[in-house]
Amino acid sequence: MTKPPPTAAGIGVLELFAPEGNCVGTLIKQTADQPIRIAVPGRAEEDWPRVGDTQRTALRCPQSDKWFFPDTSLLQQKMIELINDDHNDKGGYFLY
Repeated sequence: MTKPPPTAAGIGVLELFAPEGNCVGTLIKQTADQPIRIAVPGRAEEDWPRVGDTQRTALRCPQSDKWFFPDTSLLQQKMIELINDDHNDKGGYFLY
């Protein structure tokens, strides 16, 4: 009897990249029953969307000192797709 493959559904890690390839933030859902968290360089991890992230999520690239303001609902949709994927729990998204 073979064991079914482990499922990735319900969890996910979405790395957010500046156009140069620098990671400016990571959206994390470690377990299915926990909220999505955001980790950005130089700051403590916190629940996401943050208070100021109602329409856009503010992210700064520490290497280039450029700010990015991706649509929060688009990032939420990307996370939902990743969380619902039974085979993949990691992804990346480039910000422009």
